[in-house]
Amino acid sequence: MTQERYVGQIWRMYGLTALLVLLWVLPMAGGDFFGLPIGLFMAVWTGGGSLLAGLGASLYLTLLSRLPSYRWYLAAMGATVLVFAVFLFAGLSWDDALEFTLMLMYGLMPFAIAGGFIYGVKVRRWLLWSLPALIPPAVFYQVLVQRQVVTHWWPVLLIGDLAVLAWFYVIADESRTGPASAWRRYVFTDPTHLVVLDPAARTVEWQGRPALRLEGGFALLRDLTVEDALVEIDLGVDPGGAYPGLAFRGRSREEIELLYCQPHTSGQWDALQYDPVFHGSNTWQIFHGQGCQAAATVDAGRWITLQVELRGHTATARILGDDAPPLVVPALAHGNLSGRIGVWTFRPAHFAEMRVRPLERSAAPAAEAPQLPPEWELQGHGPVSAEPNGIINLNRYLPVSDHPAVLRREFEVGPEGEAELRFGFSDELRLLVDGEEVFSGTNRFTGFTDRQSRGYIEPEAHRVALKLQPGRHTLTAELAAREPFGWGLALRLEQRYGRD
Repeated sequence: MTQERYVGQIWRMYGLTALLVLLWVLPMAGGDFFGLPIGLFMAVWTGGGSLLAGLGASLYLTLLSRLPSYRWYLAAMGATVLVFAVFLFAGLSWDDALEFTLMLMYGLMPFAIAGGFIYGVKVRRWLLWSLPALIPPAVFYQVLVQRQVVTHWWPVLLIGDLAVLAWFYVIADESRTGPASAWRRYVFTDPTHLVVLDPAARTVEWQGRPALRLEGGFALLRDLTVEDALVEIDLGVDPGGAYPGLAFRGRSREEIELLYCQPHTSGQWDALQYDPVFHGSNTWQIFHGQGCQAAATVDAGRWITLQVELRGHTATARILGDDAPPLVVPALAHGNLSGRIGVWTFRPAHFAEMRVRPLERSAAPAAEAPQLPPEWELQGHGPVSAEPNGIINLNRYLPVSDHPAVLRREFEVGPEGEAELRFGFSDELRLLVDGEEVFSGTNRFTGFTDRQSRGYIEPEAHRVALKLQPGRHTLTAELAAREPFGWGLALRLEQRYGRD
């Protein structure tokens, strides 16, 4: 949500509440010519003297803002009743206690308006949604009492509260900016809430906005972990290659999820990319295709907004304003349901602000990504499993090093003695059957001309025919990593007889 929409909400809520106060005051003016200006004056300034009480009330409102939807309103109702009971216990009459409770609520008004402009989202989250929740039922009661429609307060107050409760339950859901979905705004030029893991990072002015420029690295929000949430990031890059986006659900910068955009491949299949980091290495050469990449229009030279929705083990990413279908990641590779959050880029990019809106966790989150049964033994580690796409992700088990990883498995060849290996890999592979080399090759990133130049691990990119004696044999794969973009193997054995 933009700053302009926040300000617009403040004034709309202020106007609604002032109108209700006006309806309460006008009957007291008895239709006098000066009733309207008097009502307007009281609508704006009533309760200003109880501003101090409003500041104190912001404490419980802070706690209430963490509660979702109708539970938030139930808690606000309870707090209001508690204040009312305190006044009664102090010896006030029922009518006086209600009047003082109303004054306390009106005392929040100037704090909401001033704080909304001066202190930003946190104050607005405390107060913006408190005013319509607390005031209308009580003001509605006052209107009816002054018009002598009713003589008892509690039926009207109960009906009004139930009406507002229904409003919250039906309308103020997670698709809107109600208490269940209060936005939290983080400005990247404010270092107090950031952990910047880029020694070359600096604050700059870019395209008319102050921004944090990262040359390559992370800027994580300090002491904030996020579960299910809607996240928006205002970012921008100069023309040329860059990979700016969201870092989330991280235990550390060595083990974290990435979802980013690529302006230099705007309109292509990989303009949006999911890229989990294992042992400090990116793995986009392993995680590609449907569920990991999507086309999008990603403009360079101007500000754009990347939006990511996190729910359970899934993530959905899009560029706001772009009509292309979003990237839907059905199963996040790390499987974490919460963790650190921030921004990341490879190559220079600018970040202005991030907005985070917590979402209610779904009752049945999507299942964690399954792994295939282990078929290979990784030397020095033990049995290893492939990812759901059939690729053995060596980055999951080992940090990248100069030493090749050695995988072994046994297979059986039938009477025909014929078999075929179908496989893909990254970066360098040497295959041996019973100690004899049958393949040696390299598959690395070479540019952006086509899919093949990316160096993806394609499961059946290579084939090797084998003529062997019937019986059991040992297949050995020696894999070396030469770049931090994905290190792994996908291999299938096809044969006429026997079993794999």
